[in-house]
Amino acid sequence: MPNSVGEDQATARAARAYGKSMGVGGVREDLEFQTWLLQLGMRYLTGGSDVGYILSAGRADVKRLREIGLS
Repeated sequence: MPNSVGEDQATARAARAYGKSMGVGGVREDLEFQTWLLQLGMRYLTGGSDVGYILSAGRADVKRLREIGLS
């Protein structure tokens, strides 16, 4: 968990008090933290950006192509 646990909890409480949900962007590759945020009441969570996802898919394709054995 990040150092801002107390702040995240306070924000979630304040959001609930006003009938709102909190959201966070840019939380990548940390399933434990993402799970905690969702359990806290977060209803908007971005795990990355479209550019990051496109680059990730492109890298995976290149890796698979490089694994093809050519003689």
